[in-house]
Amino acid sequence: GYTYAESMEAVRYFYYKLGDRLWGSMGFYDGFSLHKAWFATSTLAIDQGPILIMIENHRSGLLHDLLMNAPEVQAGMKGLGFTSPYF
Repeated sequence: GYTYAESMEAVRYFYYKLGDRLWGSMGFYDGFSLHKAWFATSTLAIDQGPILIMIENHRSGLLHDLLMNAPEVQAGMKGLGFTSPYF
């Protein structure tokens, strides 16, 4: 499921505590490992795209609404025994 509070707590930690080791002019760098003290210094566009989608979904719920209104998704959710206000 979606973990808004936990995700925002992690983002704030990454941004404010790890700062420029994780963040550059294009946003978050591609990856890091706190266990190995390794931090990437580049970004990949394929990793930045989902960030935009997640921001829009949080802002308006558009992507979630589109997904949950798809008949195939509704059938799958019903088949798995889930209930939702969308169906």
